[in-house]
Amino acid sequence: MAPRDYDSRPTAFVNYTKICQDGTMRLRLVLMVLILIIGASIGGYLWYQSRHSLQATSVPASSASLPLVSVKISGTAFTAEAATTVDEETQGLSFRKSLPVGHGMLFTIDPPDRATFWMKDMLFNLDLVWIRGDKVVGVTANVPAPVAGTDPSDLPIYQAPSVVDYVLEINAGAANSLKAGDLVVITQTGSI
Repeated sequence: MAPRDYDSRPTAFVNYTKICQDGTMRLRLVLMVLILIIGASIGGYLWYQSRHSLQATSVPASSASLPLVSVKISGTAFTAEAATTVDEETQGLSFRKSLPVGHGMLFTIDPPDRATFWMKDMLFNLDLVWIRGDKVVGVTANVPAPVAGTDPSDLPIYQAPSVVDYVLEINAGAANSLKAGDLVVITQTGSI
């Protein structure tokens, strides 16, 4: 069988070649690749944000098996539940009616980042203590629980003032004496 010469090719192939020579098909291909790259970037960013926005669920989780840690900040001691899994981090203190005095929840931010939190499904106000290494880097005081029925898209986002390793959530007002620069000591104590 002899090879075909150019003129014996199917019409569609000849038209495709002509379009490619015009550059419009190349332009369309480049645009499609750019759209795919931008879409993948946005998807990756949204996944990253959802992973680091630590309270994003509406199903209560049991705290019965969370490990306990002692968090001492310049002489003030807290017993904190350590959220160690993505589900525990996502659940946080959501749906709880209260938190005993002197208690809290500790979130490990790994890798360290400018963590963001929101108050989705929270029923009481909190103080957020932002920790880097063995020092407090900031306190966000009296973060209000949302009004029932507030659309999650309307909830404010609270971000660490700088990169942090830990975030301690405690009852609103419990951080009144805490400030940036305070020394932090975290020790494992057991399980609930």
